[in-house]
Amino acid sequence: MLEEADADLIGFFDELFRQATLASINNKYINGIKADIGLYLETSEVSASSIDILANIGLSVSRKTVNRQKTFISENHQYTVNNYCLQNIENMFILNIDNYHYIYRRNQLTLLKIYDINHFVTILLNSNPNIPKIPYYELHNIPIHNPKDVDFKLIINYINVNFISKLEKELRSMKNNKLVDFILYPLHNTKDYIEFANILFKVFEKIEQKDYFNNFIIPTICD
Repeated sequence: MLEEADADLIGFFDELFRQATLASINNKYINGIKADIGLYLETSEVSASSIDILANIGLSVSRKTVNRQKTFISENHQYTVNNYCLQNIENMFILNIDNYHYIYRRNQLTLLKIYDINHFVTILLNSNPNIPKIPYYELHNIPIHNPKDVDFKLIINYINVNFISKLEKELRSMKNNKLVDFILYPLHNTKDYIEFANILFKVFEKIEQKDYFNNFIIPTICD
């Protein structure tokens, strides 16, 4: 209507809309950079007041925004883990529980220590779309578990001959992996590994697959 009343306005609102759209896209990327800076500062143990000061001068987001974003990332990650398990529920899974050491030198040495050493538990799940899930019971209802202990030489030979030698290079990549969790904790004994393996059991309960482990197995590598 305005363009009909004033010919000079013809095309003005279309151009204004395009400029507003470009500005919003620009603001989106700028805000994304600020959020990344805020997360980096928080993980670097910068104080909340320092982060808020940088937010006030436009270089970062506030500490409250960082906390909300961390909560969102955590909740979204749990969703992706659940979705990964459901999508690959008919395929073979392999679980890896690893004790990861993070060691770095302190820039300002103290009288007590010159290194900070942190121990993390990495819980990694791998699936192969070309191999079906492994049943607990073989033919004639014989369980896969061997009650007479494990013949490790036979297992190693079987793995080397029938698996490793035939494994294609692309299957050794990280593309089929899913990080289930990454926890600050030192792994010391078998009890610790079993405790963190239970995290995967809880995931299967959430996706209503709690009977999975009554019928199928997931080989677990504990390093």
